[in-house]
Amino acid sequence: MQWDQIYKTEVAPVLAQFSAGPPLWVYAALGLALLGGVALLVWTSGGVRLSGLVLVFIAGFILYMMHSGTEKARTRPAEYRTGVVNKKYTLERPVRRANGMMEPQTSYWIELRVNEARNFGAHGAGNALPVGPDAQAIGVDESLYAKVREGATITGVILPTANDHFHFVVEADGSIIR
Repeated sequence: MQWDQIYKTEVAPVLAQFSAGPPLWVYAALGLALLGGVALLVWTSGGVRLSGLVLVFIAGFILYMMHSGTEKARTRPAEYRTGVVNKKYTLERPVRRANGMMEPQTSYWIELRVNEARNFGAHGAGNALPVGPDAQAIGVDESLYAKVREGATITGVILPTANDHFHFVVEADGSIIR
């Protein structure tokens, strides 16, 4: 397979969009929160001053998390894993919605006995990664879960923005399954 071409057509556009960060209005809102927090720290007293400190901390933390996630995506290579699908399964767990109600959330998983794992980038396939003898649990989305068969040999791609979650599968002829 031509991993350099797959990287340029499938992975690089996703990373470019991710690296662009959130829309400008998010930065503007965080900047206003920082300015408001600093103003509260400087020109108020007592308990109001504490709310300024909280605003500065929250806005700074959000900005740090946005920056570190973008840097991680830029520095880590993509990864592919080839192996045999032992089984497919779903996990349901309760999740609290914004209104306080609990509802089930389904996640889709495959158990993959990995034969080969490698990093790859714009230069093509890179270093081989260690492969253990045990099967690995890898998350997939619902549409990919429906298309993968148990017992089939697949090659899945993990983007630098995720851990142990296939973004898409590459077939032997180089076609992409989403």
